[in-house]
Amino acid sequence: MEGVLEVYARPPLPVRPASPAKEDYEYVRHGMANLFMAFEPLTGKRRVEVTERKTKADFARLLKRIAEEWYADAERGTLVVDNLSMHKPAVLYEVFEPAEARRLLGRLEFVYTPKHGSWLNAAECELSVLSRQCLDRRIPDMDALQREVATWEADRNAAAVKVDWQFTTAGARIKLKRLYPVLEDVNSGVGTTRVALGLETWSSCESFLPEAERDPLKKPLIRPSGKEHRHRQELIALV
Repeated sequence: MEGVLEVYARPPLPVRPASPAKEDYEYVRHGMANLFMAFEPLTGKRRVEVTERKTKADFARLLKRIAEEWYADAERGTLVVDNLSMHKPAVLYEVFEPAEARRLLGRLEFVYTPKHGSWLNAAECELSVLSRQCLDRRIPDMDALQREVATWEADRNAAAVKVDWQFTTAGARIKLKRLYPVLEDVNSGVGTTRVALGLETWSSCESFLPEAERDPLKKPLIRPSGKEHRHRQELIALV
């Protein structure tokens, strides 16, 4: 470590005749800003909201604009969002009166992307385009940022750039097969499986078999309880 520090402490090379003068560049940040993206992939329409901060109040006000201004004629809107802590319906109750929050919540449906699945959100793809086409340079202040983003939004909407989404549920079950639980015949009692039943997860099928049909050399991974017995018929029907 000390060797590296000594290298950095060495005096600069002396100036030579006819060589250009050099000056170190100092990066100065003039503040930070946040961008909210609302994107309709099938119609090619997007809205970008520029805010000074990214707080629960900012997100709640964005939801209000979506419900009352941008899509005032819609009976109910579906929002695909990631699992950020502020992306929850509860933020409406933290900012607005309960009656107002409940009214807004009745007009919105939240659908969450899985962990490490932000690529499933088309708005993330559109934010990437915005970063490359508009935010790839220094922007001096908030006013300039709002003008630049508004111009980009207008041009992009005029071109009606859409997303032709090709990845379907059927395709996911093939390409991402390793992420799905393995389902086996519950009546066979062979092997161990994980069967998703609503919010419950079953870890062993053998524990549902009668005592006489179980393998005496194999210990069940879980012991059957009253709760598991109640779901036995539903579990078998599901499989």
